[in-house]
Amino acid sequence: MTSCPSDDELLALREEQVAVARARALEAHLGECGECRSRASRLEVTLAAIASPAPGVSSDASPDTAAFVARTMARLDPSPTATSRASWLPYALAATVLAVTVPLCVYLWRHTGGRAETFQARGGGPTAESLKELTGVELYAAKRHGAPRRLNAHDLLAADEGLAVEVSRLTPTPLYLLVFVVEAGGEVHWAAPRWDDPAKAPLALDLPRGRRVMLHEVFAPDAKPGLLRAVSVVSRQRRSVKQVEALLRDAGKAPSLARLFPEAHVQEWSLTLRGAR
Repeated sequence: MTSCPSDDELLALREEQVAVARARALEAHLGECGECRSRASRLEVTLAAIASPAPGVSSDASPDTAAFVARTMARLDPSPTATSRASWLPYALAATVLAVTVPLCVYLWRHTGGRAETFQARGGGPTAESLKELTGVELYAAKRHGAPRRLNAHDLLAADEGLAVEVSRLTPTPLYLLVFVVEAGGEVHWAAPRWDDPAKAPLALDLPRGRRVMLHEVFAPDAKPGLLRAVSVVSRQRRSVKQVEALLRDAGKAPSLARLFPEAHVQEWSLTLRGAR
């Protein structure tokens, strides 16, 4: 189990300001560590209190928030009248919200501001290196029945299994997705976008924004048993499948995909397909 994260990192995870790989590690840690889950819950309570209206406690305020306000008012005036208590309440609440909000705003400014400087190229938008932090693609082996199985970089794919694609995008910049499988002989099979009509030339898919979004369609490559090279490409350039296949043909049977797509986040899986489909 990984070490316990700081409150800053828990907040960053909530605001989707954590790199995709680190977010997965944190989510796994929270699943095992009750103390960190409790800390994350307390942070949620604090953020909910900040988001509530400042001038007074609404009927939806949590009991912890209402009790905190009551204790604050008791310290301000041990025996206030109803009128004086009502007049002091907005100021007390404003001071409370300000005391919690200022440190949080400093934190968010530091992280979101730093992210903009770190990940934005001079031309605007994330660089190829930063796309590795801001995006991620996972492949799963999926059967008609049963839960999908996440595929590692070197894994087996059974004849009755298809490929399911899970994506993450943590930037507002529009990005595009290509996923394809290359047989040992060089034949290409397209998972995203699907392409089985030579008369058409579909473009790369819009990469959905969010964390761990599963694409709905399962892809079963009509490939021969043996080695398969599965590839995902996330890029700011929206290429067509025909453009990519032309690049692959020109580069030979085992091209360096990082060179073919220098501005993109490229991931590869070496799979072995067992048995004929």
